[in-house]
Amino acid sequence: MKIMFIHPDFPETWSDDSIFPFGYASLDAVLTRQGHEVEILIPSTSHLSVNDLPERIKHSKAELFALGGLFPYMPVIEKAVAKIKAVRPDAKIVLGGQMVTYSPQLVLKKTGVDFCIAGEGEVALPKLVDCLEKGKDYSNISGLVFQRNGKIIDNGLGETMPLEEIPMPNWDKFPMDYYNRSPWFLPSWSRTKQQIVVAWLLSRGCPMKCNFCASGSATRYKSVEQAMRELREINDRFHPDRILFCDNFLMRNRR
Repeated sequence: MKIMFIHPDFPETWSDDSIFPFGYASLDAVLTRQGHEVEILIPSTSHLSVNDLPERIKHSKAELFALGGLFPYMPVIEKAVAKIKAVRPDAKIVLGGQMVTYSPQLVLKKTGVDFCIAGEGEVALPKLVDCLEKGKDYSNISGLVFQRNGKIIDNGLGETMPLEEIPMPNWDKFPMDYYNRSPWFLPSWSRTKQQIVVAWLLSRGCPMKCNFCASGSATRYKSVEQAMRELREINDRFHPDRILFCDNFLMRNRR
């Protein structure tokens, strides 16, 4: 199946999204491993506004468009969804991310998308793609929220994939020169020269359910062996000056 991820970092969000998009990277890696064709659109690196979106996607062969993010993205995501539907009414749209996890039914109603996925998506999204591709029933997929006969079906939080089963990113699909040279997260005293900085995660999840964020899944950590293997790959590929750890709740594990 052909899928297009659209990172909603349009200039209309007035946000700085120069940190590597971990969620899109892991979902792309999982879907690609299963043989699907995935395209990733990152507006901030292609100078694309939400009003430019119809021209960019009208000739796309994607059968499913996927977006997501935090609550501040909601207004621009609503606009993006409307524009996708206007030029590609034949395609399906799925939303994920923190705003969906906290209030999936609200997001479904406000945006009018076909599906929402609450919680982590590495298990739920491939299952949904498989069902859409083969015409199978998707009613019981954990984490999936959708409407049927005017009624909202809410299947709760999605199942989590063990961290050791999530592949490393397909680095070549992302503008890594842009992400690795963004200085906003460096302390001012360290910005004396251009540095290569790679952002990475050693854990997933957070037990809190803050309405501006909302993880909704248990905190879990990569093994030392997995962490070292991944960091060696990052070091060998990018030769970074610094590695920035972006974990939500690393200090819960005191050991």
